[in-house]
Amino acid sequence: MELIMGISDLRRAKNLERKNLTRERLLEAARKLFAKKGYHNTLISDIVKEAGVGQGTFYRNFVDKRDIFENLLDMLMNRLLEPFSDMSNSMPKDEKEYRDASIRAITKMVEIVMANREMVYILVREAITVDRELENKIFNIQMRFAELAKYYLDYAIEKQFARRCDSEIVSKSIVGLGFSFLNMWLNGLIDEKDANRIIGEVVDFAFLGLTGK
Repeated sequence: MELIMGISDLRRAKNLERKNLTRERLLEAARKLFAKKGYHNTLISDIVKEAGVGQGTFYRNFVDKRDIFENLLDMLMNRLLEPFSDMSNSMPKDEKEYRDASIRAITKMVEIVMANREMVYILVREAITVDRELENKIFNIQMRFAELAKYYLDYAIEKQFARRCDSEIVSKSIVGLGFSFLNMWLNGLIDEKDANRIIGEVVDFAFLGLTGK
């Protein structure tokens, strides 16, 4: 009996692994096609052809095209949030550490964005054209960044290496500035080689303001 159960468990594990690999193939195929053709011009038939599977396999993994698009959106946004979440593993002890940690986190996020430019463009620009729910999701993602910024700013204020301020307003302003730069970059108004300089200037502006005091 134990041998039979062991074989059954092994079979289930292999089936699960196969299903996960198929799901990853579908996600990668959808990512490539959305980046190349856009959301609205990509069909499910295009995705399954690119992935080398049948349409039945697609529907065993995703409800519809919107579902796989939203999965890609969630995956990308989770990756973008990771550098800031990682800061909590080693909270800065003074202003210099806070500035350095901020630059590291933002730099990592920018590297992820640059490595996924086409997908970022599609997700940020086309998500709002799919339906109101996805439009709200993009807005909520911005608010999530603002919440993280507020968390670290409140910490800095508590430790007295940041001035007292309305941390909610300041955090939303910083995130809004970041998304403005993102849109300018997507429109070709900012060169990638200027990324490090921009990151440094934005962080210093957040720390020092206009007067540098």
